[in-house]
Amino acid sequence: MKNLRTRFNRFCLRNRDKGIPNLMLYIALGNAIVILLSMVNGGGVLYDLLRFDKAKILQGQVWRLVTYVFTQSGSGFLELILLYFFYMLGRYVEMSMGTLKFNLFYFSGVVLMDIFAMIFCPTEGMIIGRYLVSAEYFQYLYSNMAYYLHLALVLAFATTNPDAQFMIFFLIPVKAWVMAVVYLLLIGIEVFNMCYPVL
Repeated sequence: MKNLRTRFNRFCLRNRDKGIPNLMLYIALGNAIVILLSMVNGGGVLYDLLRFDKAKILQGQVWRLVTYVFTQSGSGFLELILLYFFYMLGRYVEMSMGTLKFNLFYFSGVVLMDIFAMIFCPTEGMIIGRYLVSAEYFQYLYSNMAYYLHLALVLAFATTNPDAQFMIFFLIPVKAWVMAVVYLLLIGIEVFNMCYPVL
């Protein structure tokens, strides 16, 4: 296993500059365009065309397996600030990993999210344990897939730079490792809530 990891790291080092440079800039701009167009027309036609929808994917709209990265849920200028935050995190992680490794990191996250959603999330409501989980709950998960994918950047940043400080609301200093722990706790609660919907 150590030998495989060493070979992978050498491969990434030799091909450090291959891949899509500044990938998070394109993803953040794509999200910003979708958000702004959704604010302008009010209906979110472009959002509905790009978002992850398992039923429509099974009907042949396979582009949704990739284009959901441009559909981070939310609207308004607060969401645009959040996109800028994710862009800055992604840029830092790309500079520390290298372009190829960051591309592999991000796109493997996309593929793993696709696999999870296609296998474990149904298109209709289902019974988990003693609880009925509605189809709307799974639609909620689908609409937040891009957000969860981008939050993985917080974990990547915290592993490379745990003592960096973020200013929450421009006032409260919080270390990166604390944000990562809070993020993991929130995701754990959400997964628990999906299995046992009582919270």
